[in-house]
Amino acid sequence: RFLTTEHKRDQPFWFFFPVLMGLLLPWTFFLPLSLWDAWKRRHEPTAGPEAGPDPATGGSRNPASARLFLVIWATLIFLFFSLSGSKLPPYILPILPALALLLGDTLSGMIEGRLAPGRLFPGLAAWGITAMGAAALLAALGPWVVPDLFRNVPVASSSFFIGGAAILAGGIVAVCRWRRGDFVGTLSGLWIGIALAEAIAVPLYMNDWATKVTAKDLAI
Repeated sequence: RFLTTEHKRDQPFWFFFPVLMGLLLPWTFFLPLSLWDAWKRRHEPTAGPEAGPDPATGGSRNPASARLFLVIWATLIFLFFSLSGSKLPPYILPILPALALLLGDTLSGMIEGRLAPGRLFPGLAAWGITAMGAAALLAALGPWVVPDLFRNVPVASSSFFIGGAAILAGGIVAVCRWRRGDFVGTLSGLWIGIALAEAIAVPLYMNDWATKVTAKDLAI
């Protein structure tokens, strides 16, 4: 499967990039900062509050080595499947634990004051999520506004409307907190919007897809 396209799952090299960006929401916007911070601190000496004895191994902990290991873990898997002749979205799921740990380290460092959150990345996240919510609402209204365009598109308007409203509400909260310089409040708004959309809108969309789209529709 890696060297051939006989299973008809061939996609362009960049196929997994938008997939990964979607899977990491709403923390996608902090990923460049997290990767850069891990690489910049790869030679950091084993000292400070993060260092100390490792209860699991009895040795000493080296946070810099752990971060570098996570970067290598995620990078190798991402590149391997990007070069593959067969591509499906679930193929890159194994890199999510590594990126989650990296992002968690970065965000916790910002909250605890070890890293300066700044204004750029929280602002990009807040405004980006707000724009996504607005776009989902527009997609929900599409079948009524421009029915010809959405005639053959299996869009579940109710789920798009609920999901878009939840994401937009969370984005607005995040923007308001970001404008006040409240980093934790910004993160809370981002998480609440996406969490509500995933908990309510995604099941509705999947149910609508399962009941309205037949095998014949998919074949056509």
